[in-house]
Amino acid sequence: MSEEFEIKKISQETLGEYLSSIRQNLGLSVPEVAKNTEILEKFILAIEEGRYQVLPPDAYVLGFLKKLAREYNISCEDIVEQFKKEKGIVEHTARGIIAPQKGLRATLSNISVTPKLVSAVFVIVFVLGAFSYIAAQVFSVNRTPSLTIFEPSPNTVLAGSSVVFKGQTEPGISVTVNDQNVMVGADGKFTTTVGVAPGQKDFRLIATNKFGKTRVENLSLRVDEPMVAGEVTELPSELVLEIEFTKATTITLTRDGENMPRENMPAGSSKKVTATESIELTTSDAGNTNVILNGEELGPLGRVGQSITVPFTKEDQRFLDS
Repeated sequence: MSEEFEIKKISQETLGEYLSSIRQNLGLSVPEVAKNTEILEKFILAIEEGRYQVLPPDAYVLGFLKKLAREYNISCEDIVEQFKKEKGIVEHTARGIIAPQKGLRATLSNISVTPKLVSAVFVIVFVLGAFSYIAAQVFSVNRTPSLTIFEPSPNTVLAGSSVVFKGQTEPGISVTVNDQNVMVGADGKFTTTVGVAPGQKDFRLIATNKFGKTRVENLSLRVDEPMVAGEVTELPSELVLEIEFTKATTITLTRDGENMPRENMPAGSSKKVTATESIELTTSDAGNTNVILNGEELGPLGRVGQSITVPFTKEDQRFLDS
């Protein structure tokens, strides 16, 4: 004796499907229902399609359902109860989707360590390492070398026929002083001597790396003529410094170790200072500052716009007289 079982699919109609079928059976279109109930078409369609998340607060939706119940001549209580059930299911489902995502620990707990995952991690580490190496190489190509000058100091006055330069750069860097190559030690330090003639001198030191990037330092020095050994010249009894300004310039003077007030000298003006031992002049524009020491015209102290400090002593006057 055999028994046959018939499997039937039981479908449960949603509120939206139910309201849509009622409207269609009544031969009403969505615009007609909207006009009769004064409910916006988009809300009627949202209810029929079950898109409760786009509807206004429940208080308004319950009012919509009451109007639809009157329009369709159906039970208001039934459709309100069905709406509350479906709305609760939608909200519960949404919470269930969002809730599990609670931080990195929950995410990591769901990760299984597999050979593919280990291989992927190694690939990522390799790519990051290669990228870091390339970035370091690019940085080294674009970085300019360091260059520090220990001696001489800028804007100093030296006596002699040569100037000694001492400085520090990096190993493997080439250095030149006025286009003359300088030997750089394994520690990056260098020392060189450059022959000079008396007068205002400008020096250009350039450090160049293997990629052609350069660092430039400019030095301006005043070199006095060395005194001949055994030569005796009588020192003057006092120093008289006359200063003339072709353009407006700011100066500071120190006379016999005593600092004088800072002065702003207008263009075309002049100043005369007398001292027993020494005068030190600081000017903001050496090229437009002309000096005369004890009647000897020395001319401009340097370049236009150059800030410089120059000491004048009796020894300087002796060199001028020799």
